[in-house]
Amino acid sequence: MGQIVHICNGTKKKGLHRANPEEVDCVSGGKTCLQVAAHQGHVDLVQHLLALGANVNVVDKEGDSTLHYAAFGNQPEIMRILLQHSANIDVLNSSHCSALHISAHKKPPHCVKVLLEFGANVNVQDAYGDTALHDAIGKENTEVVELLCACSTLDLTIRNKRGFNALHHASLKGNVHAARNIIRLARQLVNVRKDDGFSALHLAALNGHSKVVEVLVKEGQADINIRNNRRQTPFLLAVSQGHTAAIEKLVELKCDIAAKDEDGDNAMHLCIIKKANLVQDVTATDSPKIFEMFQSLAPIVSENRLMYALLCFLAKEGCPLDVNYKGARVLDWIPSQPVKDIILGYERARISREKAAAAGPPATDRSLNNSREEDDDQPIIQVQSNLEVMSLAANNLDESEGNALQDGVASPGTSGLGQSNPPTPARRNRGHNREAAGVTPPPIPSHHPNVIQEDESKRMNIEPLAPSEASGPSSITPIDSPARFQSPNRALSPTMAGTPEPSGGSGSSSSKHISRRQYSDKNPTASPVGVLSTSPPVITNIPQECIVCNEQMLLIIFDPCQHQISCEECGIRMKKCLSCGVYIERRVTVTGKQLFNPKDNRQPSADRLRYLESKIMEIEETHCCSICMERRRNVAFLCGHGACSKCAETLKICHMCRKTITKKINLY
Repeated sequence: MGQIVHICNGTKKKGLHRANPEEVDCVSGGKTCLQVAAHQGHVDLVQHLLALGANVNVVDKEGDSTLHYAAFGNQPEIMRILLQHSANIDVLNSSHCSALHISAHKKPPHCVKVLLEFGANVNVQDAYGDTALHDAIGKENTEVVELLCACSTLDLTIRNKRGFNALHHASLKGNVHAARNIIRLARQLVNVRKDDGFSALHLAALNGHSKVVEVLVKEGQADINIRNNRRQTPFLLAVSQGHTAAIEKLVELKCDIAAKDEDGDNAMHLCIIKKANLVQDVTATDSPKIFEMFQSLAPIVSENRLMYALLCFLAKEGCPLDVNYKGARVLDWIPSQPVKDIILGYERARISREKAAAAGPPATDRSLNNSREEDDDQPIIQVQSNLEVMSLAANNLDESEGNALQDGVASPGTSGLGQSNPPTPARRNRGHNREAAGVTPPPIPSHHPNVIQEDESKRMNIEPLAPSEASGPSSITPIDSPARFQSPNRALSPTMAGTPEPSGGSGSSSSKHISRRQYSDKNPTASPVGVLSTSPPVITNIPQECIVCNEQMLLIIFDPCQHQISCEECGIRMKKCLSCGVYIERRVTVTGKQLFNPKDNRQPSADRLRYLESKIMEIEETHCCSICMERRRNVAFLCGHGACSKCAETLKICHMCRKTITKKINLY
């Protein structure tokens, strides 16, 4: 190039152009004298050549004009001279790049200022569909971004061939400054999604850009729980890639930590499924909570420590140990028992905090004198006392039935104020709900050491053994306890079911359970609703006996009563629940799959359609050309990417990784 400049200077000095004017646009090495002079910044030579009539819009074999050469050399003064001599400002080279695209990569942005001053089109797209703003965002050229955003003709909704608008691209690259500028101009773009359902927040979370996440949610007011076509939230994507800073930021911004994707996987499931992706470094600066757990697990685990740290963090913050749609449980995938115990400990502690917060401060002065530990133990003492009283009442029912009740009130012998525990606020509220009482309480002998006062007896009318939302931590069934998976049929068939039922006396129904068949035989006109009011339905995923066919199978769940009494084959034909008599609106399996009667015309068309759409899109992404999205991908490059034969014909740089294509391989 220097040799060409030397020749041009010699031509100027000798005046050869006057004798041979056609030599002004002569080409050497594929470039004209004017192009080389523009690239090198020789102002005098450019002016002299233009005065001699040099073609200002001449292009080389790559389609680059003199203005492109000035942009490559970052020569704003030369660019101004060329534009004053009617240079085509929006001319495109073979890559469909204008001079503005090239100048957007340069610092300082003087060339961009000149081009905008002369009215360059800021919305021109190159071969990849990128505008100059896309390029400036990718190069983190802050000054160019500000100049382009200040242009009144800028269209921020333009998408490149991969479906990214400017805000998507800024979120993908983690460019906080660009994201903030774009939100200021067009806040309506924050929830705009690509064809695959990814929004700007999805892209920022997927790539771990926590600062962009914060800008989008706080300044852009983005929907923090927005879902893509696979029902994934930004939080689920951040967890699947192990981006701890983004995870903590989304939790801090109150995202839905219990969200599930289309497969029913929550964050804990994804944490284990995608454990191969969890290789990022954890720092105390970006994610202090996860870092603390990560360090505490060092003596216990050596492999997949980040995965276990995330599981502990998720359990502490409220992600449930649920079962996905395939019936997989998180704890079943963890081989280490000590780690299981740690995770369960975090969940129990969280549940205790939530229950304590829901119960509120106690109404008596006892809370001012007792410690927190004594307050936490109080519900345990009360439940134990209730259990003893109920057991004794069941054993002595026949003896005390005739003398215990007068006008529906317990006998005076039942009021023992000295040895009863003070009522908690939950029991006080429950005692005032007189309409909820289904039966009269059984009489209690006065000589029993754990007798309770009259008001407490009335409070026991309302299912004293059922867990209340306001009860203390002791009422929570442990996560790993077998009682959590107990079938409701077992709860309704205790060992005392064979004992003859005393005639009369409404207290007998509250003191012991009887089977549905026995109750129906003795009370043919009674409603079945009252029989089952003593035990809430407990969902289980363990095979139990169907009450219709008596086969040991997985039982389905009826909605809205939530009873689980029959198998799929028997329950699909039921109109009413045989336990409570409530009309069945919906039937679901233990994995959450909805069941439909073959006679019904209802079909889950919307869900099925969304599922098929996502699958077709997945197939297209795998087999179709990613440029035109129309033809089959039948040409591969050495970098591993590919395209169709028509699109690959003109490609010299890979459209995915931007590497030079050295060889094209046909696929058959």
